[in-house]
Amino acid sequence: KIASQTDLAKTLLNQLKIKSDDFVWSKDILNYGTKQWATFVFNDGFGMVKPNGDYTFDNIGKQKIQERGKVSEVDLNQGKAMQQRTFQDYLDK
Repeated sequence: KIASQTDLAKTLLNQLKIKSDDFVWSKDILNYGTKQWATFVFNDGFGMVKPNGDYTFDNIGKQKIQERGKVSEVDLNQGKAMQQRTFQDYLDK
């Protein structure tokens, strides 16, 4: 399964039958219906890992700096949207 450390919260809480709704950026990796993906952010960029491939994107150069597998424009836009949404969530708190 493709997952990140943020997914541990929802996965473990669901196994313990404890409400996990507060962890909006987490997914239950043991749920068979959960889509497999992970995202990561670094200074001035981000990356995404999906079953079809992975990539790293440089926000300064506005280009992919690494790509492996089949990465579509949709995959790239999902990564950009995720970075924007998580940063806005951070600013709102």
